[in-house]
Amino acid sequence: MTYEQPRGSFDMGRIMQRTFSVLGENLGQFAALAFICVAVPQGVIAAVSLFLAQAAGQGGATEGVYLITVALGLVGGIASMVGAYLLEAGVLYAAVSGMNGRKVTLGQMVSTGFGFILPLFGLGILMGLALVLGFALLLVPGIIMAVAWIAAAPAIVIERKGITESFGRSADLTRNHRWAIFALCLIYSVVYMAVTFVVMALTGGLTAAVGATSDLASLGAVTNILISPLVSAALTLIGTTGVAAIYFELRSSKEGVGARELAAVFE
Repeated sequence: MTYEQPRGSFDMGRIMQRTFSVLGENLGQFAALAFICVAVPQGVIAAVSLFLAQAAGQGGATEGVYLITVALGLVGGIASMVGAYLLEAGVLYAAVSGMNGRKVTLGQMVSTGFGFILPLFGLGILMGLALVLGFALLLVPGIIMAVAWIAAAPAIVIERKGITESFGRSADLTRNHRWAIFALCLIYSVVYMAVTFVVMALTGGLTAAVGATSDLASLGAVTNILISPLVSAALTLIGTTGVAAIYFELRSSKEGVGARELAAVFE
């Protein structure tokens, strides 16, 4: 299916519809990439943390065990960070291609994603520092910057913009539509927090039910190591695809650029 729309029309409902339509059309590849890039690293971190906590509780946290556990946790953290950028670039590539009616393979998503890990990493550092400062000084500036820069990553992946250039490009694209984008982000944030709260409540309840002395096979541990990372992967995937849909809507409504022109950069 291809996605076209009249120039000048920016519609929140269409963004949400397009997000889930693209997800449905690429569910297999997206789910596999989200599992590899988000669920696996988070599961490793959760397992390592639980193992260390149990070893300490049983008096078995020797220096060697501690160092190995920290090393595994560090590897998991790095993998999680790299995976987040790989997922972001891969989904942007597949989403834009999918909006033009062209299917991509998991291998193509991964290879494209690896090509943008360093620029997205640099973008993440600069954006993170600016947002921390904005939220620390006053809440409103941080929110304004977050909304204004929501299209920065797509600008890097789709338009091949530089890291600093992508901030200005995103600010230009989002201008006059930031209230609508803020509303979409707010809806997603509420859903994200609600789902996360439910999962955490279930995790805490199950852990208490099976007892503090249970081993890694306990139901509470399974929830921490498997269910929570899977839920996080699903929510991250929806958010990433949503950003791609917002970017497409902005380019189409403000510049009259269709899916064919956007996807041409990957041909």
